Amino acid sequence: YLGGGYDDITWDNGEASITIDDIVGEYTEVTNCYDKTYDWANWTEVINQESDVTISKIDDTTISIYNFYGWEDTFTAKVDLASRRITVDIKTDWSLYYTFCQYDAPSTPVVGTINDDGTITFDNWTIYYADNKYSYVYSGATSVLTKK
Repeated sequence: YLGGGYDDITWDNGEASITIDDIVGEYTEVTNCYDKTYDWANWTEVINQESDVTISKIDDTTISIYNFYGWEDTFTAKVDLASRRITVDIKTDWSLYYTFCQYDAPSTPVVGTINDDGTITFDNWTIYYADNKYSYVYSGATSVLTKK
């Protein structure tokens, strides 16, 4: 505040930049969805299910996500830091019968958003059963990962 003015500070076009190392770590995942794996004839509402998730760096644009939705499996994902997006590879023939993908789009990968507060949100994901010939198993799920 010298001379009666204020300095203008800009962080990378108005937003603070992040690196892949900033998103690596241990997270608590909270998921809400409808799930048919509990009862194949009926949807079971899953409210605020928590899982411990680990995100590890593979390289400067690729991460692994371990234990998403408590599955004790590892997913690979590409990170676009400029758009703050995480694109999880479609996992076909996963556990022999499932495809992990975007809801109502078995050939579309799940995309997460890195939020300004550091949380990561995966919206509208699902798994399809048996080569996508049968009804989906999860209904438009939302998962929010918060760093521990």
